[in-house]
Amino acid sequence: MTRPALHLYVGCLFCGGNASEPDHLARCDGRQGYVEADITGMVHADDPYTSIAAATVIIQRRTELHEKVLQAFAAHGAMTDEQLETLPEFHDYGPSTIRKRRSELFQQHALVPIGEAVNTRGRKMLIWRRAS
Repeated sequence: MTRPALHLYVGCLFCGGNASEPDHLARCDGRQGYVEADITGMVHADDPYTSIAAATVIIQRRTELHEKVLQAFAAHGAMTDEQLETLPEFHDYGPSTIRKRRSELFQQHALVPIGEAVNTRGRKMLIWRRAS
């Protein structure tokens, strides 16, 4: 027995359009210059709508944390991952979560490495700052 196709409206978190439309990614302007609401690869065409909703929430939380990381760099200037993850605003997150969001921001060209420093364990770490 095959499932009937579900046609859901999945609101794009960034442009307000219908993120479930096939051509949405081509039209989405993404307020931060990239399409953050892309749930491609997180869900499959025959997944229940609850999976789509969960993926959308995950993307939203990830994007909120991206903004929080960018705000930290704006407030505190250049820093290493170790310095970033010890800021009070990130005490509810694990170090790997913060480093992953910083890495994603680097991949999106929002952060750039500007030098090296030695961390508390004696290992070299990159110093990051916001891209200009």
